[in-house]
Amino acid sequence: MHISNRMHPAFELEESIESAKSGLTRHKTGCNLDFEVSTFLDRPAVPSKGLKTVKQPELADKTADQATQLCTNCGICCDGSIFNSARLVPEDGAVTSPLRTSSDDGDDGLYLKIPCAALDNSRKCSVYPNRPEICGSFRCALLRKLDAGTISLSSARKKVELALEQREKTLEIVRQFVAVEDRDLRAIHREYLNLGDDPESDNQRLYKEGQLLLNALRRYLRKNFHPNSRFLEKT
Repeated sequence: MHISNRMHPAFELEESIESAKSGLTRHKTGCNLDFEVSTFLDRPAVPSKGLKTVKQPELADKTADQATQLCTNCGICCDGSIFNSARLVPEDGAVTSPLRTSSDDGDDGLYLKIPCAALDNSRKCSVYPNRPEICGSFRCALLRKLDAGTISLSSARKKVELALEQREKTLEIVRQFVAVEDRDLRAIHREYLNLGDDPESDNQRLYKEGQLLLNALRRYLRKNFHPNSRFLEKT
């Protein structure tokens, strides 16, 4: 049976890059690039008649285990790719500085600073058993699809792997122009775009490649992890 390569995560990224290229031809260097990404919620798959059903508690345990496997090998919601803060609740009183921060807009609430200092070099949460409430309750679009059974664990992992590989490849270029350590992706992107035509002529080609990759990465993240994110809208 022939399976279209449009199902493969790498093809989605290629589409994001091609769209970013198209955007660059319509905007001068340094301008904000506007990428509209249509979103939709996949309907849960309807089990075929005759298939052996799984008992509800057993299914719930399996789903929770798969979610844990995916999340603990991802960290995209913790590294600044799709958020720069998350609101804490009173029950998170044990969360202290440097994980905790105050809002910049005068809000009296306390927030988890993202990128999160608890995310270690292996992309594991160093406070996982005592992580803030929001960290356990948030479900990205990919995780919701896994919960609903509309994507397999192996396919979801491939999307995560591709996102992380592309993030590293992108930042490898971007860090040659702006600081990227301990910063969220939107702040990095904003400063990068503000360079405009400043980079020396010898670096213009590399600069434009970084600009292309940043926009493709944000488009891919928005489509697969957080479709309604204002954080991933145009900078």
